[in-house]
Amino acid sequence: QALAQVSTIDPNAFVREATPRMAKLLGAQDCNEFNHTHRMDTSTRRLLTCSAGPAPASASKCKDPTVRVLTVATDPTSCSFERFQAFARAAALNVSVLIAHDSDTRCTSVRHCKHGFKLRMLLEATASLNPSDLVVYIDGYDAIVVVPPGEDANQAFRERYNRALRRARSSNGILLAAEDNLYVDFGKARSHTKLARIVKAALTNRTSSRYKPYQFINSGGMMAPASSLHALLRGALAAYGQASHWNGKSDQALLAAAYTLGLPESYNVPPLILDWKQSIFGTASRVTWHPRDITIANDSGLINLVTAARPLVYHVPGPKARGYECDFERLAKEGLRVPDDLSKPAARLPPFRGSSAFMSPLVCHTTAFCQIATGSPRTVYCGGMPSPCRQPSDNPPALLVVYNRVSKAGSTTMIEIIRQLARRHGYRLRHGSSVEWISEERTAPSHVSQASTNASITISSIEGMRAQLREYVRLARMGGARSLFEQHMPYVIPYAAHPPDMVRTARVAYINIVREPIARAISFFYYTLYSSSRPANAKAAALRTIGLGNVSLYDCIGPSAGSGALAACAIALARPQLEYFCKPGPKRPQGSAIIGAAAHPANATHSIADLAHCTVDAAMRNVYSGYTVVGLLERIEDTLLLLEHMLPFFFGGAARLAAKIAPQRVTKNEAVYLQPDHSARVKLGELYAADVAFYSQVALHFEQVLRPLRQTPPSTSR
Repeated sequence: QALAQVSTIDPNAFVREATPRMAKLLGAQDCNEFNHTHRMDTSTRRLLTCSAGPAPASASKCKDPTVRVLTVATDPTSCSFERFQAFARAAALNVSVLIAHDSDTRCTSVRHCKHGFKLRMLLEATASLNPSDLVVYIDGYDAIVVVPPGEDANQAFRERYNRALRRARSSNGILLAAEDNLYVDFGKARSHTKLARIVKAALTNRTSSRYKPYQFINSGGMMAPASSLHALLRGALAAYGQASHWNGKSDQALLAAAYTLGLPESYNVPPLILDWKQSIFGTASRVTWHPRDITIANDSGLINLVTAARPLVYHVPGPKARGYECDFERLAKEGLRVPDDLSKPAARLPPFRGSSAFMSPLVCHTTAFCQIATGSPRTVYCGGMPSPCRQPSDNPPALLVVYNRVSKAGSTTMIEIIRQLARRHGYRLRHGSSVEWISEERTAPSHVSQASTNASITISSIEGMRAQLREYVRLARMGGARSLFEQHMPYVIPYAAHPPDMVRTARVAYINIVREPIARAISFFYYTLYSSSRPANAKAAALRTIGLGNVSLYDCIGPSAGSGALAACAIALARPQLEYFCKPGPKRPQGSAIIGAAAHPANATHSIADLAHCTVDAAMRNVYSGYTVVGLLERIEDTLLLLEHMLPFFFGGAARLAAKIAPQRVTKNEAVYLQPDHSARVKLGELYAADVAFYSQVALHFEQVLRPLRQTPPSTSR
């Protein structure tokens, strides 16, 4: 009955008239109780989507609202708009196109149809939709929609929208696209500039959180129920759309005023929420064009390298001559899947100021539109015309270097070299403190350090470490110092769905140094039990654990030592360095891998015992694809030269500096200890068989990388 009586009434009248009857159906005592428990617009939206039949016991049993994608076309024949539609079709999205025109002029160019007219068109469109529909507005000329394979587009939009609401601790709201560029323009009149100053000041004061990198509104993307979006547009146009406040050009200014200064309560507008993580709307701006924050992940979806979000839309706002076409071309080079109906042979443009460039399918393939009219380009930029757009370098300088240093492989000396280089080159050396080896069981996020000092941080979870590494990248991207982070830990990368080329896109480089396994095992044993660099209580505790008195390595693994002695000495047996190049595995006590190798000698050559994922092949795949440099301690001079060549902004002058620094030894007076004889060394080779195989392959790879660089001048980019 409620639906029948108000079917021809506008959405606000619907809420006013129908809510009391629906509240009664739900069992609420009165409207106040209903509004308090459900919030009027949210509950009404859900009730409208319930299937026919008896009234449900609660609104949560209603089906998901329909997702409707809206865009406005001022020139439906343009190549840019054709590209947007092709990507939307590839994502199986049904886009409703609003053709922009008024009674006097068809909107064939931006100067004939200001953005204010776009808001009025959206106002009319949302009034005609089911109030419960989830509306996604996307700019159609400088944006594309990219949904990772295997995800349903409608469900992906719904899930990310609900996630953004939960993050804002709100049950309903209007999600607005966000960027890191503050742009508010109400016009040139004195009253316009006055309002702009007020809104800019309010935006700056309101968005002061350093952990929200995208803090300003961008009008190229909005998502909310149709009734909520209609209320926002109606209220914003009524409150700030008068000629004395606004010249009708920038819709972004109008939304910024509504966001900062608010709207009258009579419009019943839910909270305005910024998509500051870019979880739906990945928006580029003048600040983020270099370096680019959005790239393509290894699953062909979008990824934001600052927030690790997986946006569904990539929008490049601003003047078209600035080169948004080239940014889409960049994504194609980084792995963007171009829709089949855009993959057509490139057409040749007629000469323009001496240029006769070819257009790629991603830039434009509507040849008729790209013709030069009356000696000047059309209003929508096409790829064959000269532009100042800048493509990112194939070898951009790294913003973060991660040194997940192998223990007892010269890392103490390396840290001393890096400490002096950091002062010389102006980057920060940041220390991690491994109280506990990072394992896959420890996945709860740890506290993320503010990264404002060089003090050590303690992180023992995968997600906590990823968040910390992303924070260092974010600080560098926002103008802060670059960082080199060091910690004894496995191979942890900042992103779960990482880009294929971490250095070129994310600008994160990994380095490490390995050591001949037998020498490393001997060094680690005596360091753990007897080094003067270790606290006396730690050494005493290790000896008590072993329980065999003042033992030598010979006592633990020699011919006369049984399996019990080997197990007792596990605390002093080095973790295989192979484990530093694998992703985090199950939590295991120190030395358990070596005990497992003794129990299963047949498998010891190929992988660490009890770690199926940490094979020699898996570790070498990470060496090949994930590390910029993996050096050898036995060839430390060549390793430093390679670091200088590959990462000059971090390691320039390292070889010359190393010649002046005495090796930093943490295992003192090793010669006084009983050295293992030949039979014990053979036993060590059996226990560390996987490490021996891994080391030999790393040495071969090192030589292959170093050989062509002996005649190559040093790099100047990284």
